[in-house]
Amino acid sequence: MSNYSTNRGSRSARVAWIVTAIIAAIAVVAVVIVVVIANNNAPAPSPTDSKPTVSPTQSPTRTSTATPTVTPTPSPTPTVTPSPTTKPSGSSSPSPSPSPTTNPTIAWATSLYGTFAPLTAAGTGDSHVAVPVGVKGALLTVTNNGADDQEFQVEVYNQFGKSMSTLVDAMGDYQGTVAYGLTSQLGSTPTTILITSSGNWSIEFAPIASASMAIGSGNSDDVLLYGGEAGPMTVQSLTSGAFTLTTYSGSKPVANVVTTQTGLWTGQVDFPAGPLVLVVGSDGGWNLHVGVDN
Repeated sequence: MSNYSTNRGSRSARVAWIVTAIIAAIAVVAVVIVVVIANNNAPAPSPTDSKPTVSPTQSPTRTSTATPTVTPTPSPTPTVTPSPTTKPSGSSSPSPSPSPTTNPTIAWATSLYGTFAPLTAAGTGDSHVAVPVGVKGALLTVTNNGADDQEFQVEVYNQFGKSMSTLVDAMGDYQGTVAYGLTSQLGSTPTTILITSSGNWSIEFAPIASASMAIGSGNSDDVLLYGGEAGPMTVQSLTSGAFTLTTYSGSKPVANVVTTQTGLWTGQVDFPAGPLVLVVGSDGGWNLHVGVDN
């Protein structure tokens, strides 16, 4: 009797568990059905809710990292002088004017004797004046206001304190143009101008290439440039003193005395071809004419 009761109780417990499980399963299915129905009946989201906000900077095709900017490295190019044809089309600015052609005689004098900015020195009485540094030769335009019975001299000295040449040797007042360094003296460099004067004086230093190219007339010492052909020259000396014409030409110039006269004189001389420097030595008036004087 007791075994039957026990078995019966066990079966009752199993039946109760199965029923409970079935009820739980039915409850879960019911919940799922309710959720599905609720979702189906919910209002659809508006277009503005479903559309993502897009910033222009978020486009991957517009970022600098997606397509890196490559700056090409310019190839080295030689310096080129701009041609007049390189002016941009439609530019209102005028084409640059071509540089004037340098006179070959001036170019020769510049290459041989150098160039520098002109400078002036002035003083009273005996003095020393330093010449421009690094200049092989220069024009000196000299003036002096001294007593008539007193000597006026202009001498060039080298780096050793030795006299190289006397450019001016006159009495009293003086005004004229002379030059130093026209010939090369090996190992000797002009450094100082020695002035001997009883009064006021001035000296202007200028490049040899700045000398006048006008062959004509004058009243004292002068230095000229000549670039013409060889031929006759008519010369007229209007002084009672000494008169000389000396030329310097070539890559290593030496003194070439064309003529030397004393007192009033008119005549013709054979004049060499340029380019050359012509030095006129005179304490009075003179006239020069290239060619035969008619």
